[in-house]
Amino acid sequence: MQSLCQRGENDVCTQCGTAVPVGHHRACPAKKREGRTAPARKVIRLGDLTKQFFESFGVTEERYVAVKEALHLDSTCKCNARQEWLNAMGDKLGVTEAAATFGRWYTQWRRENK
Repeated sequence: MQSLCQRGENDVCTQCGTAVPVGHHRACPAKKREGRTAPARKVIRLGDLTKQFFESFGVTEERYVAVKEALHLDSTCKCNARQEWLNAMGDKLGVTEAAATFGRWYTQWRRENK
């Protein structure tokens, strides 16, 4: 089987049956890509993205605790629990891919604008 659509009679692919206009070349959906896999992308979940966002401009867990101590507030940090909760909510709401896309964009933007 060819990997590109094969135009036959009436400008229809002989492998998958979809219309193939003259001059167009595209991968045929009927062709299985055995042994080929796309490289795995690291998925950035919502809580992880939030942590990266705050750390990118200096708000770290250590600094957060130090500021709370300086203000005589309870210095316990629930950052990890909050991060896990955001990850779970992001997964439930289906915003993982959106967060990953934003995370990749933001990471690239920070590199370019340091």
